[in-house]
Amino acid sequence: MSSISAILVVSDATLSSGTKRCLADLPVRILVDEPSFEDWNEFCERVESFAPDVVILDLGILRDSIEHTMARIQKIARPPAIIIVHTEVDADTILRVIRAGAVEYCYPPVEKPLRVALEKILRHKSESKASRGIGKTFGFLSAKGGCGATTIACHAAVALPQLLDDRVLLADFDLSGGMVEFLLKCKPQYSVIQAMQNSHRLDENFWKALVSNGIPKLDVLTGPPPTAQRLPMHVDRLPGVLQFARSVYGSTIVDLGRFLTPGALAAMSELDQTLIVTTIDVLALHQARKIIESLLDVGYGRERIGLVINRVTNQRDIEPEDVQSLLGVEITAVLPDDPGSLLEAYREGKLLSSDSNLNRQIIGLVRKIAGLPIQQQKKKFLFFGASQ
Repeated sequence: MSSISAILVVSDATLSSGTKRCLADLPVRILVDEPSFEDWNEFCERVESFAPDVVILDLGILRDSIEHTMARIQKIARPPAIIIVHTEVDADTILRVIRAGAVEYCYPPVEKPLRVALEKILRHKSESKASRGIGKTFGFLSAKGGCGATTIACHAAVALPQLLDDRVLLADFDLSGGMVEFLLKCKPQYSVIQAMQNSHRLDENFWKALVSNGIPKLDVLTGPPPTAQRLPMHVDRLPGVLQFARSVYGSTIVDLGRFLTPGALAAMSELDQTLIVTTIDVLALHQARKIIESLLDVGYGRERIGLVINRVTNQRDIEPEDVQSLLGVEITAVLPDDPGSLLEAYREGKLLSSDSNLNRQIIGLVRKIAGLPIQQQKKKFLFFGASQ
């Protein structure tokens, strides 16, 4: 069975002891246990920050009406279920509480009705989790700096929810200072640092406090801020973070940063496919080859590695077919060089427009890795709209 998290605000001694006896043998993690809050604005901020599954609230401590209190809580971005406990039994009060949006009204002895309410929340969470199944994970890794893995990962993550009609996570595992936050204009309160630190106790509501969202069905777990570089990076916990993400999202896109860092290598055990993004300059191809050889040496299957050749122009010294032969890995996509469109989009604080040729090619890449039919079949490695 899943576990749930709870905030307790219960002042009455009888209600408090009965509530805790009920919780003692249930998979409920108590985040906050306070008899009351002086500042209810601060209380709402704490609820939003901790993102609990449920708040158990003593009606007797409310200064405002139950309707006003519930309305304030329900304005929170991810409102929890509210269970009201009270010493009195009054039909009109019970009706008002339920109409205001509480899931249950419990009075002494509270143990039995409270258990029924909590078990119902637990079952709902378990059923919701089971119905999602196990999601897929795809990593984008730059052969060297400037190959464009972050740009591709961001555009791919934005496209996936529209193509699959499912929840998607974009995770920035570039621990040296990722750019996902900038490209998607996120304003995160937390980052992958907190996800790693708490990988042993992740649940969906705790997770909600870690991610940013602003695009429908897309959550973003941002990279560490510059001030976090002095903190220990628990890269061995990255697989646990991805294991949890699999249970929540239909697909996860991971920006692995550049070259084969310890963090990227640790995360790869949980990736269904790693896409190495390279350009066709000599240094990038050299680095891509070293990455592939290193992965194969540690037992990473060749079939799980794909190549994305980026920034290809009509003026080139080597053909994509030759790159595939050189590196011994199948090419997943060849993307055109389009610096003008990218520069214009970033100046406006946006991603590429839907009619951009580069964006269309990235969507084709997304369709391929997601196993969706390609809308327009073209000859291999052609991408400028011309036919041979």
